[in-house]
Amino acid sequence: MNIPKQDFFMKKLLLIISLLFYIGQTTAFAAQNQVTLQLFWKHQFEFAGYYAAKDHGFYEDAGLDVKIREYQSGMDVNEEVLSDRAEFATVSSSATKNYLEGQPIKLLANIFKHSALVLLSHRDAGIRRPDDLYGKRLMLTAQERTAVEFISFFAKNGIDPEKLSFVDHNFDPMAIVDGSADVMSAYITNQPFILQQNNIPYNILDPAVYGVDFYGDCLITSAKLSEEDPELVKVFKEASLKGWDYALQHPEEIIELILNEYNTSNKSRDALRYEATETAKLILPEIYPLGSIAPERLRRIANAINEAGIGKSVSDIESFIFGLEYEPTNEDTATEDSKLSVKMFTQIALIFISVIIVVFLLLRFLSKASKKSDEFTFQKKKYLIIIIIALFLAFTVLLTRIVLLGIFR
Repeated sequence: MNIPKQDFFMKKLLLIISLLFYIGQTTAFAAQNQVTLQLFWKHQFEFAGYYAAKDHGFYEDAGLDVKIREYQSGMDVNEEVLSDRAEFATVSSSATKNYLEGQPIKLLANIFKHSALVLLSHRDAGIRRPDDLYGKRLMLTAQERTAVEFISFFAKNGIDPEKLSFVDHNFDPMAIVDGSADVMSAYITNQPFILQQNNIPYNILDPAVYGVDFYGDCLITSAKLSEEDPELVKVFKEASLKGWDYALQHPEEIIELILNEYNTSNKSRDALRYEATETAKLILPEIYPLGSIAPERLRRIANAINEAGIGKSVSDIESFIFGLEYEPTNEDTATEDSKLSVKMFTQIALIFISVIIVVFLLLRFLSKASKKSDEFTFQKKKYLIIIIIALFLAFTVLLTRIVLLGIFR
């Protein structure tokens, strides 16, 4: 069956335009920086801002292709960053301890203004003060037994950890009910919900109440990356904070996103709602700018860690904070612009060459077709003009996208 020439030309035209858009999409994707964000626990609302930044394109708008990776048992999150297996990571106040011990890391942002880590016990256990811990079985993970919040808490309140009885953690808050432990470490945003659902009375020992009010969840990177590509670090931080702002204003939407795409812990909707409410209380967005870091408070945290016998004393804690000391020089800006120009030129050249090749093949095809007839018909001229205009428009759209990605990187 013979296919009408008009239909044949239109099919070719659609195929060519689709090919060009595919090339544009591929080059634009390649232009994005692929980075990994390592979480220090399993997926939950605690990391809602990063999910929002990814889902709503805030990372993509910044030229970033971000992989969000959840914690695996035994993983050292700081080591993931230092070994370049992840460009960024979420951490607790352990980041300050690690910095004081000489690890080359940078603090990008503080999300939780207060630590969520507390000690949870059944009300009948009678644990209401720090010295009530003696003679009790404490359920802490191996990492938590050296966590700065607890070490400083014990030191501040005269508790000798060597005289405490520790048991392995099973991550079940019912452990303080069935007799597995008398007290357990918990996140105030999570485990109390389960006890409330089961009408179990409980007490909380919060280190913040007893003089150890540390920062909670923070965002870090390596000193190496902050020096080699400060602009990448800067746009990642900004996009992440934009995601947090969105998540806090639209918790139900992000809860739905977690349930559909990130719920590896099989949390219920109500559990995530509880977590979202308690998380907002720790972030305090109505009081503090999202991600803000107060050098004076950070210095007090560092001093408290030093007083507990950990790390070296650091006089210029500001050097730990990314952004305070970074002001791009003209040379830095010129170098960054030069790299960006080369990248943009390469992408534009690829698209332009593709267009030229396709136009050449089209003209060659039409030339051969015209030789088979006595004259180059008006109909063929019209199709040729349509094809060239379509190619020009496709090239313009793709070129504009590449340029905008470069400008707003």
